Amino acid sequence: MEDERSLLAKSTLVSSADPKVNGANGTSTASLAAVQDGATVAGKENLLRRSASPSSSDEIRVLVGSFNLATRIPTPPHGNPPSLVSWLAPPSSILPAAVIPDVVVVGFQELISQFSGARLPLGGSCHGDADAQIKRSHGRLEFLDPWIDVIKWDLSTVYGGDKEHGGVWYEPIVASRMVALGLLVLVRRGDGGDLINVKRVWEGEVGTGMLGKYPNKGCIAIGLDIEIHRGDSRRTGSLCFANSHLGPHEGHKHYTGRNEEIRHILDTLVLLPRRDSDDADASHDTDDDEEEEHEYIGVVDDDDEMIPAARQVDDFNAAFFFGDLNYRLMGAGVSDKSARREFRAQVTAHIDAGDVTPLLALDELTNIRDFEKFPPLTGWMEPDITFLPSYKHKVITGLLPHIAEKQQEEWNKNAEARYAETRVPAFCDRIMYRGVDHARSARRRGSANRPCAPGWIADDEDSETDELADWEEARQHTAGAISPLFYTCAHDVLWSDHKPVAAHFSVDLDLASRRPHPSRVITRDVKRLLVSWARDAQFRRFREAAAENSTVWAVATAIMACIAAASFWFGLKRGGVDPIQLLFGGGRREEL
Repeated sequence: MEDERSLLAKSTLVSSADPKVNGANGTSTASLAAVQDGATVAGKENLLRRSASPSSSDEIRVLVGSFNLATRIPTPPHGNPPSLVSWLAPPSSILPAAVIPDVVVVGFQELISQFSGARLPLGGSCHGDADAQIKRSHGRLEFLDPWIDVIKWDLSTVYGGDKEHGGVWYEPIVASRMVALGLLVLVRRGDGGDLINVKRVWEGEVGTGMLGKYPNKGCIAIGLDIEIHRGDSRRTGSLCFANSHLGPHEGHKHYTGRNEEIRHILDTLVLLPRRDSDDADASHDTDDDEEEEHEYIGVVDDDDEMIPAARQVDDFNAAFFFGDLNYRLMGAGVSDKSARREFRAQVTAHIDAGDVTPLLALDELTNIRDFEKFPPLTGWMEPDITFLPSYKHKVITGLLPHIAEKQQEEWNKNAEARYAETRVPAFCDRIMYRGVDHARSARRRGSANRPCAPGWIADDEDSETDELADWEEARQHTAGAISPLFYTCAHDVLWSDHKPVAAHFSVDLDLASRRPHPSRVITRDVKRLLVSWARDAQFRRFREAAAENSTVWAVATAIMACIAAASFWFGLKRGGVDPIQLLFGGGRREEL
């Protein structure tokens, strides 16, 4: 298998540099190169100021990737795992040595089909260490496990080295799965020593799928409290990674549904410290009397920092929200078939020309975040998109050595032939980021009745002017704290109807390591209220979804009709009436 993967990796690297492969009909080499080169202007300027070396002492580099696998598992009959080198590597304009990531986070969606997911436990994620053998033996990482080695191998191919032979290599720290959502976190090792220490891991999940609650859709999140050692320098910070899969389909109804999903996720996603974290062990082992004695988790770390009892996304210094967010192009949901065909033809014409600007003007997520200023997305930003739509492609199947030929054939086709006719091409797979200014911002977005620490100002206390000022201030802090270096889509990965996307960030530790004021830290009492409120909100969503679901009503009506018929039947029996005789011309039983 290793020889085959090496061959495939080489063919991928060669083809990504070949204009014949990267060019589509009607697309000039120059225009497509501009589209496919995901390095941002600011990112290139930042890189010019840096040497080709690991991160400097005032930054941490984070690589985030997202891939919807379309339920294809890397085993027969689907064949060997694909090479993901072009997904995890920087664009051709950037040398890998210049952007070696310190933390790599990979989110998968549709690891398995709905039918396979239906037999899995309904509640809770399969959180824990990536190398925990007990979890593997119990099947709790089933379906995610095959991809862990794929990611490690491809990172080694891109950035060089491994644990046995030295150089840079990546250690899986956390692997989690929630039904069909998978999340993998790896940390850079080697190259002179282990410079990053994960002090604490936080975990949380929210299901938003069937009936508003089943976790075939939703969000799985991991938080890290990290400590970075570089020479005599020692820095701390916190990072949050939220991998999401939102509701599908085109049209305004589904667009508003996705907006509601984001609001619900950011409202009710509560991350708790992992039990096998050093501090968490102490807290979970304490008895009730000791719990009452401590206002927070019960432990103060070496930096005299109060460890909260729980966290939400905006309690971390830097956060990344990514996945198959399923946002489409406005206008794609038109019901008239001829109008839809015309709209799709215009979209594919822009794709063939390598011009994404008109498409982004119609992008739903860009509209709700940047123009409508959707309150839950306050402070959230996205790198500039220069790549072609990631969805919905025709799935290309095949095994080595023919896959390189199919790859060549695929890119020689025009967009009308590459993208599936059943959908209008769209930027479904996205990566957003946010820096939280714990030193200045005191406003916490979300539902007004959501429990929070007393140091936060609720939304209903803000004027419209305050909200606008807070929006601008939050974005300014994000722009200063986190710099995107590149944002790419690996169109040459032939595995799914989605193409994987990746973004590389430089996080400024001066801005990202500020601690929140003690009044904004979630205590045990607030945690209890928050967890209870989140569960109630999730159950309300389930009831509302069930009430609006015609299938649920049909099943409920059928069940009630059966119950009523059974009650009537046995009632007649108890009254001495034969129901069959009554129905077919009889009556009361003859008395002996």
